[in-house]
Parts: sequence; C-alpha cells; structure tokens
Amino acid sequence: MEESAMSEAERRRGYSDARVLLETSRVLDPQFSDGFLCISGAHLEMLRSLCQYLRRPGTFVTTYGDGYYLTPTTAEWDALQAIVAELEESLMGCNEVESLLTDIRGYLAGIGFDAQLLRQMATLLDANEEDAISSAGGTHEYITFTTVPEDYLVIVTGVSGHCTSAAFGPLTLEWYDGVAWRRIWREAACLVNLPYGYLGEMTLHPGQALRLDFGGTSSGNTLRGLMFAYRVEQP
Repeated sequence: MEESAMSEAERRRGYSDARVLLETSRVLDPQFSDGFLCISGAHLEMLRSLCQYLRRPGTFVTTYGDGYYLTPTTAEWDALQAIVAELEESLMGCNEVESLLTDIRGYLAGIGFDAQLLRQMATLLDANEEDAISSAGGTHEYITFTTVPEDYLVIVTGVSGHCTSAAFGPLTLEWYDGVAWRRIWREAACLVNLPYGYLGEMTLHPGQALRLDFGGTSSGNTLRGLMFAYRVEQP
C-alpha cells in the first residue's frame, strides 16, 4: 500500500463467500486478554501459511456497506501490519520463553532435590539400644547408652532397667548434658527380674547421653538396660 491515505473507492471491496473477514476494530482493540499457547509443529505450519492472508488488505473489514465493505484506512493498516509482524515473529519461536522455562525446570528440580533431602533428614531412624553387664558388686554399677553423635538428635521415649539375679535398689536414670550427670528419675526398691523404667519423651543433642545407675547389686548379678529411641539427622 502507498503511504498516502487511500480513498474510499480504493478501500471498497465486494463480499465473497470464499473470504473470511476479520474486523479491524477487534484486532486493534481485542476483546480477549493475552494468552499462552503450546502448539505442535503441524500447527506452526498452518499458522505461518495463514499469516499470508493477514498481509492482504481485503482480509480486514473496517466498515460494512450494502453489497460492499471498506478495508482498513492507511493508519489502521500500518497498525495491523505491526501486529502481524509480531505474530510472525512469535510463530518463529520464542527463545526467551523457552530459555526461561528451561531455567524454571532446573530451579524446580533443585527445589525437589532439596525437599527430598529435607524429607530424608526428617526420617526417623531406629536408635533403640540394649545392653547387659555383670555387676562387680560396687555401690554404683552403670549401663551407659551411646553418646549422641554430631549432626544428629536422639528422641528418647523411654528407658528401663532390671536385674535378672536378685532384688536391688535404687535404680536411677541420669542424663549427661555435656557438662555433668544429672538425675532424672529414681526407683528406690526393685524386685528381681521385673523391669522398672521412665516413660516420657526427651530430646538429646550431640554430646549428650543417658545412663542407668544400679545400686545394691551383688557381684555376679546380671544387669540389663533398654533405651527406646529414634534419631534424626540435622540439616
């Protein structure tokens, strides 16, 4: 088209059943909001070919008349062709969006890995512990459970102890807080081969431990201790 404004006679077209008309006003002032499409290679082939019709003034109608219609004005045509150029460029592929989606996919994979790692670190690991010793007949005979290693927490739910040989007492549960042993629970007198213990959840941190103090036992008595617990890995 020439840059000078076209006359109405130049813009006049007759209707044709073989022609699909696009209303100029609806393209320049669209009724739909922007969208995001995912199309196949076959779709691209068709749309790129159809863009040829968008380069023809007769495809667009600005004014409907009786037996004729008017194609876009010069200003409208320039605006329409700018939009068509944008469409053609989009149909050639959008490298920026594809790159962004690739980056997002990588970020999501990283987030998924971190979530899996967090899930693993929150997994409860069996930390039940059982030990038995033969008493030497001392005032205090200890069964000491494993000290909590670095990077772990140990959640204790209960501790019990008993003597399989004779009655004894007291039985004391002690907690090492990293500095000193501190009493948590005590049973003054315990019958033979009957478990006595402490039930209650406590969290042990790295460097901390529990032990059972058996008092009043005789040399050769078999002493047993059991700790019910699980551990979790710290981030």
